[in-house]
Amino acid sequence: MHKSRFMIRRKRKKTVYVLAVCLSVVLTAGAITGTAMAGAGLADRLFGNKAQAIPKIEIPKDSSLPAASSADQTDAQRIRTSEIVFEKHTYHAVQTGAFSSLDTADAASNEVKKVGGAGYVHFDSKYRVFACAYLSDDKADEVKERLSKSGIESYIYLGTLPSFTLTVSAPEDRIKTIENTNSLLFDAIDTLSFLSDSVDVLEMSADEVIFQLEEIKEDMQKNIEGLKECEKLFPDDGGIVSGLLGVVENMYKELEKICSDSAPDAMALSACMRYNVIDTIIEYSNFIDSLSDSAQLI
Repeated sequence: MHKSRFMIRRKRKKTVYVLAVCLSVVLTAGAITGTAMAGAGLADRLFGNKAQAIPKIEIPKDSSLPAASSADQTDAQRIRTSEIVFEKHTYHAVQTGAFSSLDTADAASNEVKKVGGAGYVHFDSKYRVFACAYLSDDKADEVKERLSKSGIESYIYLGTLPSFTLTVSAPEDRIKTIENTNSLLFDAIDTLSFLSDSVDVLEMSADEVIFQLEEIKEDMQKNIEGLKECEKLFPDDGGIVSGLLGVVENMYKELEKICSDSAPDAMALSACMRYNVIDTIIEYSNFIDSLSDSAQLI
């Protein structure tokens, strides 16, 4: 079951109300029981097994920041040194073909879009057409089967975006901004994949999907503003904050385009969301590649 932060918000009020009613009944009966619950190109990087280890990235301390001992500082403003771990992500992607001709790839792309696929064309040594990408192999297999029924042959490729760690001295709230933004980015990728599937099987209407996308945009906008503040703190960080900011801003702009359609067609909506997912993966892969090439990593 999908449990993205974006998909469970509307259920919270109902849950709190039910708990309150149950508690009232227990108190009236006079029996209170306490319980606790816990509750070699991009295609190789995206689809191959050539995961690249990225060394620790040291961000220099900003001597202009206020001292942590200041009596006026809040906990969020106090400087601390922390390691931020960017987790490894594995993707199961569906590729419908690799062509030597752009015209042929475009034709194949259009066929994929007709059945709700991304139809994303990327060139490395060939023009490759991508239909979608998922965090789980079972979802990719389902799409592969649907494409086969539509007369489109496809292949499943395993892609890995490696983890890396950065060490930073910064105010607590800025450290959390970087951590939360990276987490939100992949949560949004997962959610868009879920929404596109929901549209395909008529579990959600186009209007319901747009509502969810607006929520994602709202969260992204807050994190974009926070990253811009972080960028001012770390102008010489080797492109880490600015690179992550660029990936998130690109995804946000694509979501704006999708949401701007006043009467979206369900099939086109599904295709656009899948396109955004793959485009974001590619942008993030380029972001990691830029770090591995940076002199800051030597």
